[in-house]
Amino acid sequence: MISGPGTLTPLALAVLELLHEGPKHPYDIHQTMRDRHTDRLLKLTPGTLYHTIERLARDGMVEMVETSREGRRPERTTYRITPAGEAILGTWLTEMLARPQRDASSFSVALDHLLYISPPAADSALERRRAALTGTIADMKAAIKTLRPRIGRINLIEVEHDLALARAELGWI
Repeated sequence: MISGPGTLTPLALAVLELLHEGPKHPYDIHQTMRDRHTDRLLKLTPGTLYHTIERLARDGMVEMVETSREGRRPERTTYRITPAGEAILGTWLTEMLARPQRDASSFSVALDHLLYISPPAADSALERRRAALTGTIADMKAAIKTLRPRIGRINLIEVEHDLALARAELGWI
């Protein structure tokens, strides 16, 4: 069973959020993501989507509702979110908003699904993210100041880049 934030992928979050809206089959999930342009934030292929749904089902986050066939179309399995999936969705989304990570797409995905949590919860999570970014920026500045004289700027260029991104995100928040 998935135990908490950080163990799900952004695609799993998107699937859980769509199933929170109501039962759907994978093709419908895929089409909805494309219609809402969620696919621009995720590596979305039919294979990764089906694998994600299978993993969520195995872990008890979603369950099969029915399997049906319309005319000559292939059989379609409809899934819904479980109570365990509902619980982890709220927890995980709040933590994605609150915790800065190197993978910026996680934050973009969290923002894309912000409507799932209450405004006070979102505000609190973003305030925690602001505090974390402030600490991260201070740490990076200290590292650059300490290490630049010893190892040279070229060896710290990625830290400078990360610092610039963190400052920009902090300004936006």
